[in-house]
Amino acid sequence: MQIYHNNIELNIFIEISIIFEENFELLNLFYNYLIITIPIEMNKKKHKIGFAFSGGGARAFAELGVVEAFLEYGIKPEIVSGVSAGSLVGAFTAEGHKPAEVLDLFKDLTFKEFTDIKLPNQQGISKTTRIRAFLKEHLKSRTFEDLNIPLHVLATNFDEGTTVEFSKGLLIAPLAASCSFPVVFAPTIINKVKYVDGGLFKNFPVTTIRDKCEFIVGVNINPKSLQKTSETILGTVERCVHFVLDANTYEDDPICNILIKPEALGEYSLFDVKYRMEIFEIGYIEAVKAIKLHDRILKKYKNC
Repeated sequence: MQIYHNNIELNIFIEISIIFEENFELLNLFYNYLIITIPIEMNKKKHKIGFAFSGGGARAFAELGVVEAFLEYGIKPEIVSGVSAGSLVGAFTAEGHKPAEVLDLFKDLTFKEFTDIKLPNQQGISKTTRIRAFLKEHLKSRTFEDLNIPLHVLATNFDEGTTVEFSKGLLIAPLAASCSFPVVFAPTIINKVKYVDGGLFKNFPVTTIRDKCEFIVGVNINPKSLQKTSETILGTVERCVHFVLDANTYEDDPICNILIKPEALGEYSLFDVKYRMEIFEIGYIEAVKAIKLHDRILKKYKNC
């Protein structure tokens, strides 16, 4: 991957030359690193282009819109990462589903149909039983290895308070774990360990695959929320979720090669499944804008 443009490396070399003055040995070491080492390290990366999907509930339909726009342009990811709802988008994308097909799976569904409310439940309002059933019905893959391209999913070890990455072995349970937001869903147990939503500590998994691919398209579906909070338990939970999601995405935004973060999504609730078409369109439009803006760079990544 060529990372130097418009004689940038020459300009840097000249400026560093002034700083180092007559210390030619040190200057030569720096120049070799700039011109030789960095390009070699870039070429060592296994995948050329990857997509990172943040969590954000129903707003994840926008991520499907982004995938659709890139497929139309001629680019499909070679590796994907996802958290919470973004992990579901990642799984369907990694298995090769068309975005429109995935969108259609949610036709006539509401958020309540993904819950299995049986109070009193000391660990959450609902279990992830129905989420698992939905995934088992619509995903053919049962392991990460069954997928067409690598998928990296983040969940939170509830007992230790640490972020855990899943990329091998059984698939459905880690996906459910990544979506198990505390209070709303009970923790998902994998090998006797309790896991909850990966977005608690890291809601935008760019660093997860940053060293595995040359170019990353990051989709962050958590702009500042513009929607008025409803005065209900669910509304209170949602507002708290917004605070958590917003707080731990900033460090990953700048390391995307292309960041797509649609501001219009702030008008939609995390549970607005019924607006899936509108949300999908928002992601699609923002991706088309990004593609046009970065067309010169993206041309080299066309692969379908």
